[in-house]
This record gives sequence, C-alpha cells and structure tokens, in this order.
Amino acid sequence: MQKDHILNPYLASEPGESNPYTAGMRTVYEKLKPFLTPKQLEDLGRKLQIEKPILNEVQYLQAACELSICGYFAGKFPSTFKYEPVITAPKDVDCAFESRGFRFNVEVKCADYTKKNELDQTKGFQLGVFGRHPDLAQVHKDLQKALSHAPTGQPLRLQPHMDNKLKDFLISAHGKFADSTHDDTLNVLAVCGDGPSDLQKWFGYLYGWQGLFTKNSYHPMSDYSRVDVVLLTNLYHRHYNYHEKDQLADHWDFGKAFNVSFSNPFRQRDKRLAIEQFTTTMPNHSWKLSNYRVKGDDVPPEVDAAIRLSSYIGEKLADSGMFQMPRESTDGLHSS
Repeated sequence: MQKDHILNPYLASEPGESNPYTAGMRTVYEKLKPFLTPKQLEDLGRKLQIEKPILNEVQYLQAACELSICGYFAGKFPSTFKYEPVITAPKDVDCAFESRGFRFNVEVKCADYTKKNELDQTKGFQLGVFGRHPDLAQVHKDLQKALSHAPTGQPLRLQPHMDNKLKDFLISAHGKFADSTHDDTLNVLAVCGDGPSDLQKWFGYLYGWQGLFTKNSYHPMSDYSRVDVVLLTNLYHRHYNYHEKDQLADHWDFGKAFNVSFSNPFRQRDKRLAIEQFTTTMPNHSWKLSNYRVKGDDVPPEVDAAIRLSSYIGEKLADSGMFQMPRESTDGLHSS
C-alpha cells in the first residue's frame, strides 16, 4: 500500500503532512496482513477504496469497521486467528480466533446511516421510539399537529428505524454460522453503531416492545438461533466524519471503542462460559451496564430500559475519549 496511491479522501493527506487517522489504518492493516492471501489483500484494498478520490462512503465505513475488528483480534490472538474462514460452505465469516479453549466466530455489520445523517443536518424536531410502537404513525400525526401551532413552526420528522436492518444482520449471520453442537464455540455478530442515542436505539431493537431478543419478537427466533451474542460497538461513530471529532483519537483501535455484549436468549445452547470468556477478549462494558440503573427516585423499569445505555454513557464515559460528546450536554436523551 503505497502512500502516493492513496486518493480516498478519508485517508489522503496534503503533501508533506501526516494523517494520524491513516497511520492508524496502516497499523491495523499491518497486523492483519500476515493472515491474508494476495487475493484477500487486493480485495481489502478495493473495499477500502484506497485509490478512489470519490468513494462510496457506506461501503468504506463497513470495510473500516471490519478492518478495525479483524485487525484487533489478529494482533491479540495471532497464533489462532483466521481471516474469512468458511464455517458453512460456501459462506465465510469475517474472522475467527481462539482463547482459553474457546473458539469465537465473528461477523461484522455496519448499517447505512445516510438517511439518519441527512436528517441530522435538517432543522426541526425528531421523533424516535424505544423498540416498536403500534400507533407510531398516529402519534407522529398528532404531535405534528400540536407542534404546528408552536411559535417556531419547525417540522417533526420520524427518525429512521433500523430494527429490520438488525433482523437482516441476524438472519445473514445465522446463515454463515453452523448449528451448535458444543459449548466451546461462540458465534458473534458485531454491529457497528453511532453515538449514545443511536446505540440506545439498537438496544431497543433487541429489548424494546417486540424486540428481537424478547419473547414477543416480531420475527421468528429460529431464524437467528445460531447467533449466540450480539456485540454492539460504536466503531461507526469513531470512523464517520472523524475529522470533525476532536475528542476522538486512535479511531482504528477497537480496544479504544465502546463495546457491550448481549447474549441471545434464543441461542441453541447455553454457552455461558464461552460468553464470559468472550467479554474478556476486549474492553467490554457488559457487566457494568447490567448493574447500572438510571438515577432518580422510583424510575419505572420501562423508562430505565429506554434510556439506560445512553444514560450510562453520558454519566460514566463523557470524558473517556470513546465518543464525540456535545459540548453542552452528555447526549443522554439526544434526539436530533
């Protein structure tokens, strides 16, 4: 990968200047390189769109998230790491590694945030929900009508709801993983999300009303029973428009990201020990989040669940360097 050939605007730099973001990419790339065939190296360069001055940003961010995670595990578990192993032919997963007698298969997904990013650039109010809402269209209509009489006259727009995208991620990963016959192999779907309020929404897709990890899931659980764990990380947040986020550094380092794991209650086997071991393979906030409760007297459980993750980040991690936090707040209930 020659510096003169880097035209991707995320990675390019002015002549004579260094780009710490690009240096971070090279570090992770070098960790992963020994495990790739010449064809895989060529494919990775294409995914990263190294020589494209006008890039497909959605595809680039997916590739950046994949490289961040695969490079991290390649560097930490070099003796057992595998890149793009085939689990269920002909499909492969992004990577696999072993730790203390357990094997971990990891598939990485990053949603298309184009609509969300466009909405965030518009003036007005935004309406989002925790999980699904049976009467969301009517609620939106009623609130629009009420706000139309406000002095500002600003519109109320619905935030993109991506639970169907998470469902697709789960089903796709299910098709790449094998049926579980032993408790020493863990199948992990890593979902790369944005800031605190966005991560709270993904938590809602799992545990809100008709959430995919609840008994009243809106989709048959058997279609994603091979997925043992969903790992939610803010890697998208750390890559997207990184040059506008002065509170962040080491964007490519998965170990510096916010990570939290959620076990699938409908997984085929218990795998408790494997799940516990997986949480030790990277900085992980699962245990702290599970013990955290939103501050306040007599906070209803449904309210606690609806704001717990974003509140935890705002209260505990505002100055951690994991997130670009709003200057005037900690983003606990941010919605625009």
